[in-house]
Amino acid sequence: MRLPRSGIETTTTSLQLIVVSIILAVLAHLSQDYSYLLASTSLTAYLAYSYIGFSRKLNVLKTTLLLSATTERRRVPVGRPIKMNVAVMNPVNAPIRVLGLECKVSSPTIKVVDQEPWRAKLLPKQRFVFQQELMTLTGGKLGVDSIALRISDQRGLFNSLVRFPLEASVEVYPTTLPRKGLTPMALYGGGAHRQMTSPTGTEYAGTRQYEPGDDVHRIDWKATARLTKLMVKEFHAETNIPIVIMLDVGEGMNRPAYVGTRLDEAAAVAYLLSEIAIARGDPVSLIPYSEDNVHSYMEPSSRTTQPARIQSLLLQLGHRLEESEQPEPRRTRTLRTIHQALKQLEVLKGQKESAWFSEKLLSFFRQFRTVFFKKLQGQGAYRAFTVISTRQGTPSLIVVLTDLQSQLDGLIEGARVAQRKGHRVVAVQICAPWRTRLNLEECYLDYRKNRKMLAEVTANDVSTIDAEPEAVIDELNREMSRARLLRFPHPLG
Repeated sequence: MRLPRSGIETTTTSLQLIVVSIILAVLAHLSQDYSYLLASTSLTAYLAYSYIGFSRKLNVLKTTLLLSATTERRRVPVGRPIKMNVAVMNPVNAPIRVLGLECKVSSPTIKVVDQEPWRAKLLPKQRFVFQQELMTLTGGKLGVDSIALRISDQRGLFNSLVRFPLEASVEVYPTTLPRKGLTPMALYGGGAHRQMTSPTGTEYAGTRQYEPGDDVHRIDWKATARLTKLMVKEFHAETNIPIVIMLDVGEGMNRPAYVGTRLDEAAAVAYLLSEIAIARGDPVSLIPYSEDNVHSYMEPSSRTTQPARIQSLLLQLGHRLEESEQPEPRRTRTLRTIHQALKQLEVLKGQKESAWFSEKLLSFFRQFRTVFFKKLQGQGAYRAFTVISTRQGTPSLIVVLTDLQSQLDGLIEGARVAQRKGHRVVAVQICAPWRTRLNLEECYLDYRKNRKMLAEVTANDVSTIDAEPEAVIDELNREMSRARLLRFPHPLG
C-alpha cells in the first residue's frame, strides 16, 4: 500500500503492526485499561519514527546515490538476450537495503526477463553490481531510459522506488536466417558479372586472332611476333547494373515474422543484398517508403562504405511489434483494367443498340479514372517509383521488399512508370501469410489466395518472389544475373 503524498510503500510487516496498534486501541477503549493504550501509542510512535527516518534517508539517496549501467555488447542480433550490469555505490554513512531492480525501457519491443529478486545490504561506501537480462523482439536502436532501485529501511517496514535517468542504448540488427545458413553461391556466385566482347571495354581480358573488321589500333604486336599470327587484344566490358532497394516500412511490416518482425526480415535482406551488390561492383541505393510518404532517398554508390550507411539507416527505422491480425488486402483495380473497360465501352458506343448506355458509362469511368489516379499519387509506393524514375537516369534493377498486403495498385502502376524509363522491377514478398499458418487447411486457403494475388501482379509485368527466408537471396541473385543478360544479350566468352 502506497502512503498518500509520498512515494513510500508499506510492507506486510508494517501493515501487521498497524493492525496490532488498532486492536490495542480498541481493547483500551473497551476495558478502560491504560496499559493497552500505552502499548498502542508506543507502537504508533515507533512506526512514525521509522517512517520519518526512512523518508529523510530517501531524500538524501535521491541526490547522492551513485549509479551507472553498461551493456556487455553494443550490437546484438534480434532475439539474443542483452545482459546489463548496474553498479550501485552507497554514499551515506548508514547501511541501505536494496530489494530489487526495475528498468524502464524506451520501446515496448524490449522485454525484461524475469529473474530472481536482487537483495543486497550495502554498507557505507560499498559498491555492488547487479545484472539484468533484456530480450529484444525487433531490430533498431533500442535502449533503457531509466533504472529504479527498490530500497527498504533496516527494519523492513517501508520501501520505495528511487528512479535515476539513464542513457544506455544497444543497436539490434535483424537476423536473416531462421532455419539454415546461406550457401556460398548465394553470397558470392550465381551469374556472370562480365562478358567477353570486342575491344570496347576498359579491362584487359586476353588476345585472339585478328578477324576482318577489327580495329587495327588494338593489334597486340608482341603476341603477333611471338605467335607469327596477327593477334588483337580483348577487354572485359563493364556490366554493372545499379540496384535500387525499395523498403516498405508501413504498418503491415510490424507484424511478426520468423525472427522479429517483417520489417526486420526485409531489413536483413536489404543489407545482405547491398553487400553482395557492392562485392560485384554494382552501385546500390535505398529508399524506404510507407503508406503515404517516402522517408528518404540514399544516392546510389558502389563504395565499400555503402553497406554500413545502409545499415545505419535501417537501424533508424521505427521498429515495433504488433500482434494484431491485419485485414485481408483488397483485390487491385489498376489503371490498365480501367483502360481496358474504356476501350470496350468505346466499341459498344459504335453499336446502335448500346450507344446510349455506353455513353453514360463512359462519362462515369472517365471520372473514376481521374479520382483513382489522384488517390494513387498519394500512395508511398507510387511516390517512391516516381522519385526513382526522376533521379535514377541509368536503367536499374528495382527490388521492392514488402509483404504485398497493401498498396498493390500503387506498386503496379508505379512499376509501369519505372519500366517506361527502362528499369526492371522485382517484388519480393516478405513472410507470406500462408507460410506462418500452423493449420493445414488455413495454410492451403491462404496459399491459393496468395498465388492468385501474385499471378495478378505478375500479369502486370512485375516479377515476384515468394520463397523461404534463406532462399530469397538465391532468387535475387538469379534476378540480378537475368537483368544483366537482358541488358547485354551477347554470348559469354
